[in-house]
Amino acid sequence: MIPKGLIPLKELFDHDDVARKPTLQRTEKGDEDVNIGTAKHPKMVKLSKTLPPKVKEKYISFFHLFPMCLLGTILI
Repeated sequence: MIPKGLIPLKELFDHDDVARKPTLQRTEKGDEDVNIGTAKHPKMVKLSKTLPPKVKEKYISFFHLFPMCLLGTILI
């Protein structure tokens, strides 16, 4: 017996374990582009809009320390 409010998994998924009625829930939070380069040579990264300002500054300072690793380039 299944408790009230619960349904069997076979009603949610097909025989290949794929959801029968897939849904995509869009969040309004999203992300924002942040320039870690200069105005002349911009280097954009995406950061979550929900990050507190202090955490966002830590990420930006980290990106300034290690830009070659994060942007996929190696300077020799």
